[in-house]
Amino acid sequence: MHRLVYHVSATQDGYIARPNGEFDFFVMNDDLAETLSARFPETIPTDLRRALGITVDNKVFDAVLMGRKTCEVGLPHGIVSPYWQLRQYIFSTTLETLPSPDVELVGKGPVEKVRELKAEDGMDIWLCVDGTLAGALYGEIDSLILKRNPILIGAGLPLVVGDFSPRVFDLTEQFAVEGGVTISEYEAPRRRPE
Repeated sequence: MHRLVYHVSATQDGYIARPNGEFDFFVMNDDLAETLSARFPETIPTDLRRALGITVDNKVFDAVLMGRKTCEVGLPHGIVSPYWQLRQYIFSTTLETLPSPDVELVGKGPVEKVRELKAEDGMDIWLCVDGTLAGALYGEIDSLILKRNPILIGAGLPLVVGDFSPRVFDLTEQFAVEGGVTISEYEAPRRRPE
């Protein structure tokens, strides 16, 4: 059974992007790139994987969920299917078509779609989205992988957009890489893998 894992970079003050959606201020150095390539190679966009010579199989995820804004980041650069190594789903109520047949458009019912995906056999599902879709799927998140950057930005797109509804997660692993990024993994207590 799949788990939904919110794997995302965030600032110390809880933002995942600038107010306009750009995230070019996050730390990326050789140590972080090597760590991500070794632990989560499927989260490296396909074109970058090829350029870096990454050929290993998926280790954690076999599907990725993105919102419209996440998908649109690559479009000006001609990237219409950023993660060929994963089943790709775009959740949007405003898009009518997608520029690639490799990506499935989900117009309504994100919770229902996620529950459907979770019921399948396979690896985990990567929630790679803006805070709005994370808020819509808030109760379905089984695990967090937060890459906390040593940055404050004061305003931007928050990690989760939603109503006040505290959820406690258990820290299962945490380590820092060169440049001050701390990678923390958390599990929802009732949803730990067996």
